[in-house]
Amino acid sequence: MAAPLSAAPDAAASGGIRVAAALGVTVFLWGSVFPAIRLAMEAFDPAQMAVARYATTSLVLVAAAFVWRPRLPRGATDVALLVALGFFGVFGYALALNIGELTLSASAASLVYNATPVFTAILALAFLGERMGRRGWAGIGLACVGVTVIATNASEGVRFTAGAWFVLLATFFQAIAFVLTKRLLARGWGPFELTAYSIWIGTLLLLPFGHEGASLMLSGTVPLPSLLAVLYLATLPGLAAYVLWSWALRSVPAGRAAGLLYLLPVVATALEVLYWGILPGYGVLLGGMVTIAGAALTNAARLGPERAPREPAPPPSLAAAAAQPWRS
Repeated sequence: MAAPLSAAPDAAASGGIRVAAALGVTVFLWGSVFPAIRLAMEAFDPAQMAVARYATTSLVLVAAAFVWRPRLPRGATDVALLVALGFFGVFGYALALNIGELTLSASAASLVYNATPVFTAILALAFLGERMGRRGWAGIGLACVGVTVIATNASEGVRFTAGAWFVLLATFFQAIAFVLTKRLLARGWGPFELTAYSIWIGTLLLLPFGHEGASLMLSGTVPLPSLLAVLYLATLPGLAAYVLWSWALRSVPAGRAAGLLYLLPVVATALEVLYWGILPGYGVLLGGMVTIAGAALTNAARLGPERAPREPAPPPSLAAAAAQPWRS
């Protein structure tokens, strides 16, 4: 009888190591999105890069659909919500983030990105009835101060850079996608179905603006580093990391896992330093620390009772999951 008793801790330790490894790989992959976008756009404009990336992901999802077989929308409400999810979560998010990184470094972009939980908390209050306490509102105020500091220090000699505000717009679009995702999950849709439909719809919306991106991918003229960056973005951060994150959340509370996502700027900054030798300025670092502190405070705030929603109540973990990049 001694063997099973000793084997149980070993199995638990082994499982814990696998979960920690999955979370570590996820954080690295999602943190690498920002320098990878910057590298890809050395050969593409923002719209072309978005099409090249998401068209590639769409093809992978088409192949996966033969195995997982996503359902067709059941009515006009589902269609409208899925289209809105594709518009905000892929089309708007990708264009705004790519445009932002034209003039904003990867490290600064990743720091601004940490305002996502703030927007999510505000939208959850407005549309899902989730209320914040004083800590939540204090966190929102801190994050706003931090983003302002980054925006005023993110470019040499330039004040209130447009890039910072485009990245901020991308975080707002992603927060909308969070709320839409919660609505669709409450209506019985699964994660793979939402991922597939949102990317397919978003890619169709992007095509009129950057269809040349698809032909450039096949032309043989794209420099190898940029080509590899697009393929990397299309497969690993957007698909593999999402699977690892979902698997890890079966064993780890969402709030604890989401806390690790505040390490994304560390990954982005380290990769930017290694590849381009770019060090973020003191103003950007200071603003980033304030933004992360504000977002963490908002993320940790207790939620009050919900107003009666129009649809079945969503899971109560939105504030904890808000730090997760829905479509990195």
